[in-house]
Amino acid sequence: MVSIDEISKYIDNKNCSESIADSSSSFEELCMRRLNREPLQYIIGEWDFRYLTLKMKPPVFIPRPETEMMIDFIHNDIKTKKIVKDQPTFHVLEIGCGSGAISLSLLKEIQNISLVCMDILDEAVKLTKLNASLNNLDERLTVLHKDFSQLNDIEDISRGLFDVIVSNPPYIPTEQINTLQDEVKLHESVLALDGGKDGLDLIKVICQNVQYFLKPNGSLWLEVDDSHCNLIEEYVESNPKTNLKFIKHYHDHYKRPRFCHLVLRDR
Repeated sequence: MVSIDEISKYIDNKNCSESIADSSSSFEELCMRRLNREPLQYIIGEWDFRYLTLKMKPPVFIPRPETEMMIDFIHNDIKTKKIVKDQPTFHVLEIGCGSGAISLSLLKEIQNISLVCMDILDEAVKLTKLNASLNNLDERLTVLHKDFSQLNDIEDISRGLFDVIVSNPPYIPTEQINTLQDEVKLHESVLALDGGKDGLDLIKVICQNVQYFLKPNGSLWLEVDDSHCNLIEEYVESNPKTNLKFIKHYHDHYKRPRFCHLVLRDR
């Protein structure tokens, strides 16, 4: 029912001068795409995320509602850091930007930050740039086409530059990919979904390497599977070379442990 309502609103807003016959034809075509399990966000080409309307294009990962909660946690974290440091500008890095939902929301809602984001998928980089431009948020943003797990140098990212690093990385175990809904497994990029055997491949890489990009006492925020928070805490505690301290995990709307807050120890 939600899909029908959204498609109807989209048709109504798309072209008011369209004939009734053309509108009916478009509506039937879009409904057929939805019946074929294409995500609604791709069909209408845009979606709301917090205070933004973002363009959506396949196969770029579609932001989920629970991700909106992480913006509040990061915002509160930055406000706390500002009280302590009283610095005018805070520097944020996002690993895996997708459509730009997280990065652009932070830029929209927090005026005293600058942000670098990256993605392995060229389509995601282009879409983030487009959404930044459409929302007039590109002045404080740098978007890079890079794979964090293959980052051999940091010529584009100064060592120790960032106050906060955030990521909603691929975290679904490989063997579970085929169990996902058709809307997900047939349309969204597997690069944004497949987290390896235990779903922790990129998460471990991030934990191992953020010490080279974070300032002392800088924060790492991760959105992960609800089975991962305890595993991540155990991982950093058993790997002191990460220099990370696990602070706390937070729950999503469904009371599932979903968001992890870690801090780089002051050496």
